[in-house]
Amino acid sequence: MLREALEYVFGQAKERAFVASAKLVSLPSDGRTVTLEHNGVLIDRVVPPALRSHSVDSVADLIEAAKRWKDDPVIWINEHGVVLVTDDKDRRESVTLPLVHSAIYNVVAKLATNGAIEQSVLVRYLRREFRKSPDAATLLAAVRKIKFKNYSDGFSTVEHGNESLGRTIENEVTGAADIPEMMTVPCAVFSNPGESAIEFTIGMDLEIDAKNQKFVLKPMPDELEVAVASALSGIQSRIRGALDSKVPVFFGRP
Repeated sequence: MLREALEYVFGQAKERAFVASAKLVSLPSDGRTVTLEHNGVLIDRVVPPALRSHSVDSVADLIEAAKRWKDDPVIWINEHGVVLVTDDKDRRESVTLPLVHSAIYNVVAKLATNGAIEQSVLVRYLRREFRKSPDAATLLAAVRKIKFKNYSDGFSTVEHGNESLGRTIENEVTGAADIPEMMTVPCAVFSNPGESAIEFTIGMDLEIDAKNQKFVLKPMPDELEVAVASALSGIQSRIRGALDSKVPVFFGRP
């Protein structure tokens, strides 16, 4: 054992000394070899391949990659992607599946942060992103009929050493009785191949802001978080079902 260790150390030192004193010769090459000149002698050396760092587009592709490179694989899953570490002992080569949020998910997530939208924007959402909602057709017709009105009456009083200004503002919405307080939106969390057909129902709260002449549309609390968790659990189940039970599949990051 000691002899092998000494031979390895000596060999490494010898190789470093050779490389330090050799010169790279520029010759046509396919990138697999390089030519070095050392003491007037040309020597070809093999260039080791780069570490594996692949990227795939679907869960099915990641499963196939795990079957092909199966030294000691481990898989990590999070909202942004799935990472296959092909050899957990080495941990330097990997295959990554970036998870891409769907267009509808992005709209709902944006509304969760700021749900105040103009009437024209809500009409566009109902016609496009939320067109699969069972409430879309009825709600679209009702929203188009909404009319906002604003009345403002004022008075002023001016006296010696005293000045006051009063104003009364009234807001009226015509057609509000036809607007429901909630709607549901079918939403795929991810748009990757094989994921876009897996939809979850997101409950949306709908209010009318008469003062600002806007609608407030937001997902109900925890609806997005539950959809994401369910989508990731589904991915984990499919991977576990397709691979050897000994392959660990974790939620998290490598």
